[in-house]
Amino acid sequence: MTNSPGAENLMFARELFATWKTCGLGCVVLAPGARCAALALAARDTGLHVVRIDDERSAGFVALGWARVEGRPAAVVTTSGSAVANLLPAVVEARQSGIPMLLVTADRPVRLRGTGANQTGDQVAMLAGSVDRSLVADFSTQASGLALDAWRGAEQGVVHVNIGFDEPLLPSPIPEVPQFALSRRRTVLDSAPGPATQQVAQRLMEEEQGIIFVGPLARPRERRAARGLVQALGWPVLADIASGIRDIESTLPWGGWLDEQAAVHCPVLLHLGGRPTHRTTASFLARNAANRLLVPAHRGRMEGDDEAALVLETSLEHLSMAITGLPSSSKPLPSDIGSFCSKVQSARQTALEQCGFSEPWIAAQVGSVTPSTSRLLVGNSRSVRELDRWATQVVADVHASRGLSGIDGQISTALGLALDGRPVVAILGDQTIRHDLSGLAQLAETNLPVVVVGVDNGGGQIFRDLPFASDVSLDDFVSPRSTDLGAVASALGCRTIVAEDRVSFAQGFAALAATGEPGFLHAKLAPEAEQLRLEANHMVSSACLPS
Repeated sequence: MTNSPGAENLMFARELFATWKTCGLGCVVLAPGARCAALALAARDTGLHVVRIDDERSAGFVALGWARVEGRPAAVVTTSGSAVANLLPAVVEARQSGIPMLLVTADRPVRLRGTGANQTGDQVAMLAGSVDRSLVADFSTQASGLALDAWRGAEQGVVHVNIGFDEPLLPSPIPEVPQFALSRRRTVLDSAPGPATQQVAQRLMEEEQGIIFVGPLARPRERRAARGLVQALGWPVLADIASGIRDIESTLPWGGWLDEQAAVHCPVLLHLGGRPTHRTTASFLARNAANRLLVPAHRGRMEGDDEAALVLETSLEHLSMAITGLPSSSKPLPSDIGSFCSKVQSARQTALEQCGFSEPWIAAQVGSVTPSTSRLLVGNSRSVRELDRWATQVVADVHASRGLSGIDGQISTALGLALDGRPVVAILGDQTIRHDLSGLAQLAETNLPVVVVGVDNGGGQIFRDLPFASDVSLDDFVSPRSTDLGAVASALGCRTIVAEDRVSFAQGFAALAATGEPGFLHAKLAPEAEQLRLEANHMVSSACLPS
C-alpha cells in the first residue's frame, strides 16, 4: 500500500505543505474537489489556517485580500478542470497590483492529458500568460525542493504549481502524519540602499520646495516606507485614496481636484507608487512630467501615460531608508498651495452641505466615520473616484484593486481582508455587487465583521462622465436593474438595512458596524441624486480654476 498512487499523493502533498509552512505560509484558501483531496487533507494535517470557499473565482479574490493585509502569499488550492480557469480574474489583478499569490491546482495525470479524458484541458496554459512562473509536478517530483522554488517566486509575484494526481487519489486507511526532514531555507537580502539611491535622497533633501504624489500602494511594507519618506522630506503631499497614507498631517485636502490648470508651482514632483485614480491628478502629473521623479512600486514598471524625466529603479524601502537617515527640517507650506487648498476645502464643505443624499456625501461620510481600527475597501469605477475627491483625512486602512481596476471579486476581497478579525467596510457600487453575489453568499455564512455599503445609483452611471456621453445613446452602458439588492443580501443571510436619506444611512451604518457580523447597507439613491452629484463636482471644480 505504501507504493500505491494514493499513498504517494498524500506523502507528496504533506511534504509540500510542511515545507511551505516553514517558509511562512499562513493561509490556504481551499476550493475543494475530488482531484485535490490529497492537497486539502495535507493542508489540514499541517495545521495551517484553511479557509473553505466553494467558488474558485471567489477563492482567488479571498486570497488576494488576505495577501494585501499580510504582505505574503496565501495558497489557493483548487481541483482540476474549469476550476483553474476561474482563478484568472484574481490572478490578473494580483499580478498587476504586485500582490503575491501561490496557486496550487490539482490535475489529471500526465498520461491522460490530450487523450479526451474527462477534465484534461491544458491547465498550465489557462493561466500561463498571467502568472510570473508555472511549475508542473506529480508525486515523483522532489516535494520540498519544488515547494522552496515555488515559494521564492510567490514572495515576489504570482506562481502556479500544477500537480498531476493519479487514482486512487488517497490511501485507505489514511496513515499518520510523518515527520519530514525539511530543507533549510537560505535567503540573502539586499538590506542597504545603493549609491545612486543615496545621491537622489541627498538631492531631494536639498530641495527647498517640491510636491510628493503617493499613488496606489498594495503591500504593507511599501506603505510604511512611503509614510516614513513623506514625513522625513516634509513636502506637501498629494496622496491617492489607494495609497494608504491619507491620514498623515502633511496630506493636503486636494486629492482628485489638482489638475493641469491649477495655479500651483511644482519645481520637483516626486511620484511614489502606482498611477493615480483620478484623471485630474493624472493631468497634473503630465503637466509636470519634465521635473517628475518616478519611484514605481515594482521595478521595471512605468506608471501613467506620460514619461517621467527620471525613473529611479530602487525599492521604496531603500529610498525611504536613505532619506530618513539624513538630517531633516520642517518646511513652510508654499502660499500658492495653501491658497489652492483653502479654496478646495471651502467649496467642498459648501457642496457637501447642499448635495443631499448623493454619492459625494456618502463617500465623505464613510471616509470620515470609518475608524482607524477598521479597513476600508473601496470598489472601482465611480466609488473609488468619489472617495478620492470627497474624503479628506481618512484614518482607516484603505484598500482598492487598482491593478486592472476591475469590478469583480470585491466582496470576496473584503472577506479576505477580514480573515484576521479586523473590521472591514466595503463601499461598492451596485454593478460591482452584482459581479460578486457568490462572494456575498460566502460572506453571509461567516461571522466576519464586514459591512458592505451598496451604493445603488441605478447601475453604470459612471458612463455619464465619459467624453462621448453627450454624443451617443447610453442605453448599452447605463444599465438600471429591477433587482432589489437589499432583498438579495437579506435572502442570502446578511443583516440588511435600507437607507434612503442621510439620517437613515448614518444610523444604519452605525448599527451594522456595532454587530461585528456581516451586514449590508443598501443606499438607494433617488433619480435626482445624479444631478446633485454633478452640481457638487462643478462647484468645487469652478473654485479650483485660476482667478
